[in-house]
Amino acid sequence: MKKTKKYQKKKFNKYWFQTFDLKIIITKLIMFSIGILLVIPASIALNLWAQKSPINRFDNWFISIEINVNQGLAFSWLENNTIFVYITQVIVVFCVLVILLFFCKKWYYALFLSLVFLGGLFNVIDRACVKKIVCLGDNLIENAVVDYFKFNAIKFPAIFNLPDVGICLGVALSVIAGLIELITYPFKILKVKK
Repeated sequence: MKKTKKYQKKKFNKYWFQTFDLKIIITKLIMFSIGILLVIPASIALNLWAQKSPINRFDNWFISIEINVNQGLAFSWLENNTIFVYITQVIVVFCVLVILLFFCKKWYYALFLSLVFLGGLFNVIDRACVKKIVCLGDNLIENAVVDYFKFNAIKFPAIFNLPDVGICLGVALSVIAGLIELITYPFKILKVKK
């Protein structure tokens, strides 16, 4: 019994040492900085452009620009429940931050989760700002995010903003990386045994 507790304590200490290793912390900071450079400036610029744009529509085969507001979550879910939208977004952003800080050790997961975190955080902040959208009749919009991209090439009915693209890209790349690791894991074990 004592050996088991000692082993568990040693394993726990090793895990925390690896989690807060200087190299891992620096890697996370670099990936987080890259995520900031990819998401925040472009999101702010596109958001301001969408608010001041006199046009409401632009079409080509790949993408349409349709300026719209979304008071709910994905696909306008919980549209009339502002409090639940804020609570859900804050909980998700906080959970992603915890995973990023304490459970993420590989550089690519740090980058992918940084995109998810920053996209979610920007959407929470954008939702809290009151906006006046020129092409939607100069109405004051509260508790909503501005959406402007519609992808025609993949026939997807939703309208996105750049932080949404960052969130979807981060989640998709994390899942793909996880599947690749899951598929290649048995081959790594066989290689170690030889």
